[in-house]
Amino acid sequence: ESSTFLPTSECKLARSGNNSDLFIGFPKDSKFAPAIGDRKTVVLFVDFADLSPNPKALSEMKNVQIPHAEKTYQMISYGKYRLKFDLVQKVYRLPSTSNSYLKAGFENHPLDKPMRAMDHQKVISETVKAADADIDFSKYDFLNIITPDWKELVEPGASGAPNLNVDGKTFFLSNSGPPSEYIGDPIKINFTTHEVGHIIGLTHIYDYYNQQYSATWDFMGATFAMTDLIGWNKFYLSWIEDSQVNCLSSTSTTQSVHLLTSVGSSTPGTKMVIIKLSPTTALGIENRRQTEIDKLKSSDEGVIVYKIDTTKVGGTGAIKVLSNLNKIVPDRAGNAVPLSTMTPGESITTDGFTIKVLKRSANGDFVSISKS
Repeated sequence: ESSTFLPTSECKLARSGNNSDLFIGFPKDSKFAPAIGDRKTVVLFVDFADLSPNPKALSEMKNVQIPHAEKTYQMISYGKYRLKFDLVQKVYRLPSTSNSYLKAGFENHPLDKPMRAMDHQKVISETVKAADADIDFSKYDFLNIITPDWKELVEPGASGAPNLNVDGKTFFLSNSGPPSEYIGDPIKINFTTHEVGHIIGLTHIYDYYNQQYSATWDFMGATFAMTDLIGWNKFYLSWIEDSQVNCLSSTSTTQSVHLLTSVGSSTPGTKMVIIKLSPTTALGIENRRQTEIDKLKSSDEGVIVYKIDTTKVGGTGAIKVLSNLNKIVPDRAGNAVPLSTMTPGESITTDGFTIKVLKRSANGDFVSISKS
């Protein structure tokens, strides 16, 4: 009975720290770009006196990264986020030589080669000034700035620059950096899509240090695996609506059965069950099926169960899948990642609850939840 559920607002776990770039909890910070409606972003190419643009960058953005990102966001948001990229083919010369746009330190995590840190504030502010005569920045939610490739590895990524006061805007978010990392590499087709994820408020949900790419179903958690987002991130972005979430209390003793429709499709119905364990932790339960962008075999489809912890910063496992960890598939890079789906008859007992898949139907999977 739905009367036994908590209000969905109770399952909007609180963000634990002030730095919204690092945490996945509610509320979403207003500094992030909107993720609802018809939205626009612009792609700008820049160079330096001592470095020329990568000649393949324009084709990569025009023919690969942009079409993939536009299609992906339209599909995974159920048509609620319709992002369009305006690509400007002019190259803008920035006033300083290339090394002046790098910081002294490095940015990397333990699984990557060290990369020099880019001075995003300087790159963004000088690009905006260089292009201001041609571009009405008030039309755009954020920027994409494609720089030349430095002679050393430089970390691209999403960042912001405040207090510019251009075209009525004072804060500019941008996906900025050199393109060589992803040009011509089909493994990294999600590169721009992933960086836009940061700009609309998402963080890295996997665990760098223990090499746990447990969020196989999320391109913010396993960039080379699926091309969709996990239910929690869709809920956070308001693509999954409150009415599509069944919120349960950790003290609930009543067995309940839920029909979960696929998180990957726009099929109406309940998309998630969230069991609130504390103000900052919960279990997420959802159904994953084959879609146009996640091409699964029928045997790969099923229900996943995962733990959400909004006290954990990006890169330390804020979302960790718990179910069926021995069900392994290769990602696009050949890494073994847990698919984690449960099929009818399979169950998991965790955090005081037993979650069992009862039956599969055309509309979704029936799931039983009971106190263990």
